[in-house]
Formats: sequence, structure tokens, C-alpha cells
Amino acid sequence: MKNVEQLRKEFETLVHDNITREGVDNLLNYLNTSDFYRSPASTKYHGSYAGGLVEHSINVYYSLIDELTFILGKEWEKRYSKETVAIVSLFHDICKIGRYKPGKRNVKDPVTGQWHEEPTYFYNEDYVTMGHGSLSVYRI
Repeated sequence: MKNVEQLRKEFETLVHDNITREGVDNLLNYLNTSDFYRSPASTKYHGSYAGGLVEHSINVYYSLIDELTFILGKEWEKRYSKETVAIVSLFHDICKIGRYKPGKRNVKDPVTGQWHEEPTYFYNEDYVTMGHGSLSVYRI
């Protein structure tokens, strides 16, 4: 698994290689001042670890390209720009910035029966309440 700094570099490379719109550097600066690169993508499911959000975003980028290629072949590039595909996939979950907070939970070891603490993430009750897609678009 890649560390958070490797994921940050890969994400920023994908952004710079594909997005030329004015303001993209401002958006990257915003991500750098937020918890985007350190956040999980969820509390229990995909990417429920530090760096999971940026890793999930990168995976969605590659998956979208694979899916478009599978469905449309290389012709997808005539229908959708690489810039559009990068924006949609890489930034689709920036609504999750600040959504989760780290914590601990008690877990019983199935072999020894002993309880121990494990790091986890919880939903941040102070989080902005706005729809998933709406908040991502608002932040972009």
C-alpha cells in the first residue's frame, strides 16, 4: 500500500496532467490545507484508513477510464475530454473533507477473548449537512 505522501503526489500529477482550467491550483491548495489526503473514504467500508479518500479518488479515476474504454473503446476521448473525466472522478468525493474524525473502538480478539483498542473513524456530528454531490460541487 502506498503512503499518504505517495498518494498525494500521484493525485497531484493526475490533476496537473489532465486539468488545465483556471483555478485548479487554488483547488489543490484548498485540498492541501484540508484533511483530504489524510482522511478515510468511509468509516467501515472502502478506504476506511488514513489516506483512503485520496486513494479511492485515484482508483475511481482509473476505473472510470477502464469503464469508458470497455464500453466505447478509445472513442470515449471523442465524447468526453480527459479533463472532464479527471474532474469528475478525482474530485467526486471532496464532500468528505472533514466528514470523519479519528477515534478508538474496543475489539475482542477471537482467539484469546481479550479486549483491546483499535483505531477507527467516526462520523463527525459537526459536519456540514448538504447532499453528497451538492457539497462536492460547492467545494469545487
